[in-house]
Amino acid sequence: MFAGAGNLAWEFLWGFAFRPDMGLLIVYGYRAWFFLDVFIFFLLVRHGAWQLARPELRRHFVSLSVGSVLFWLVAYYFFIGEGYDTPIGANSAYIAQIFISVLYLLQVYCTHDIRKYSWPVVWLRSLGSGLTTVFMYMHYFDGCHWFMLALASTSLAADATCIWVFAGKRRALSLRQNL
Repeated sequence: MFAGAGNLAWEFLWGFAFRPDMGLLIVYGYRAWFFLDVFIFFLLVRHGAWQLARPELRRHFVSLSVGSVLFWLVAYYFFIGEGYDTPIGANSAYIAQIFISVLYLLQVYCTHDIRKYSWPVVWLRSLGSGLTTVFMYMHYFDGCHWFMLALASTSLAADATCIWVFAGKRRALSLRQNL
């Protein structure tokens, strides 16, 4: 939920409040992803309370979700506005991505019933962030963007670990079902 809130806030700010310097196609791409993220976040709010271990937190899942979006909007707005980001939003994007990658890994690791997850989701989200990381190394490997590249590399490692953990859990589930 916290990671999804950060992603939604990032897409909104870079799609509508700030302008990336890679052309109009990228602007419209960010805007399109924002609307996809609205749908994803709606589904998260509707079905995602199970992710919280504590029942008292589950009761407040919707307000925690909305509060998280508001937090990220304010934090990113000032982060970007004060000049800490790249012209395409890479620093703030990887702040969101590190939360997405690490929290997804922890969620998969801590979930006993792995059937709530699918191979396509695990692979595609990892592939997307992995390809973006390759682009960042190609575009920003100039000695000036080590913060973002460190976040990108850590996210890539967390995604690879998530695939490994997920594969092990799926293999164990398959063995249990075949007994």
